[in-house]
Parts: sequence; structure tokens; C-alpha cells
Amino acid sequence: MVFFLRNVYEHLLGNNIYIAVDHNISILKSLREMLKRINPNKMVILICSDVLDIPLKQDTIDVFIDIGGDATNNSYLLRHIDKYAKGNAALFGNYIISNTFLKDDFIQDVETNNFILENVRSNLKNNNYNIIEERISKEISQIGEYAIELGENHRISNYICFLKR
Repeated sequence: MVFFLRNVYEHLLGNNIYIAVDHNISILKSLREMLKRINPNKMVILICSDVLDIPLKQDTIDVFIDIGGDATNNSYLLRHIDKYAKGNAALFGNYIISNTFLKDDFIQDVETNNFILENVRSNLKNNNYNIIEERISKEISQIGEYAIELGENHRISNYICFLKR
């Protein structure tokens, strides 16, 4: 989230309110410090919470930026938070995809079908979003700060998309 926001922050409109939600307080503290250095005049509310518990009214969000979603739900988290979106909402999404995840992979207790590209697309469409633009990154076999190995035959990509209702 921090890296993504750093790259788009200058392009965000100054008269909107932005909300960043993460359950990891360290990530939010890093984000706060980064935002102070860039431009402290934009209204960004940082909420340390599970995204399912954010204190918002229904039909209030114009644009979702979903970077990674919940690691175990991927795009399927949208079905739980979409109630906050207005009828003409837009979504910028960045989701992990792979056709090689197995039940015993590095992510325990995960529904591996959540990471298959066609299932991610189908889920987004089932929430009444239309794909405007999409891209798929190159496959990688290591992830994270500590280069976690995914396994000899396992690869992941990022599915990046812009959608509108």
C-alpha cells in the first residue's frame, strides 16, 4: 500500500477525503510519515482495523483502491465491502493470481481458487463492475521483503485492473 500510494499521491485530487485501512499499525505509521514528507495538505484518514470493521456508512465510496486485498480472500473481499460503494463507483485493483497454488503451499487455510485469474475476473463482474482496463505482470517465484520461495513449480503474477459500474 505504501509503495502504491507513493506513486500516485501527487495525482490525487486535493479536495477529496482518502481512507487507508490496514490491520498492521506499522504499515500505517510508515505511510503517515511518508505522506507528511510529500504533501501534508491532502486529507488522508488512516484506520487501523480489519477492513470488514471500518466505520463507514453504506453508499459513500466513489473509488476503491484495493491493493492486494486480504491475502486469503484476494478479490473476494470485495463482496463484503462493496456495500460502501456508490452506484457509479470505480475500482482500482491489484490481485495475486496463480494457477499453481496447492493446498499445502505457503499460505495455509486458503481457498486456492481465489487466485485463478478467471475466478478473480468473475468475482469482480459478479459485483457489477465492468473491466475498463487490465494488465498482468510477469510471473515471479519469490515474494516479499525476505524473498520467500514459492516452490520449484509455483509462480505468481499480479492482475492489475481498473473497473467501473
